[in-house]
Amino acid sequence: MNYEKVSVYINEADQWQNRPLYLELLDMLKKQSVLKGIIFRGVAGFPWGESAKPSLFHRNKKLSLVVQFIDSVDGIDALLPELKKMVPHHFILRKPIEIINWHE
Repeated sequence: MNYEKVSVYINEADQWQNRPLYLELLDMLKKQSVLKGIIFRGVAGFPWGESAKPSLFHRNKKLSLVVQFIDSVDGIDALLPELKKMVPHHFILRKPIEIINWHE
């Protein structure tokens, strides 16, 4: 079976139906029975020409999140239309991968 990894670049302030977008994305991925999913929180970055740096005293809501998941090519094909609807103005990257080791 062929697998792919998808990375979706969003930020913490993004919303979908009045909920944090990253939580909605995770819920959608679980409902679609995606193989594996994770969220990474950026500590610094430069989204769209801006500079976002963390502060020790307050949280910057503009820091990037990367929602990353792995599934079969067919599984990703099936959920991509919904994903594109949820994140129409963000980067979505897709690439083939080889799974070297897998323990459930």
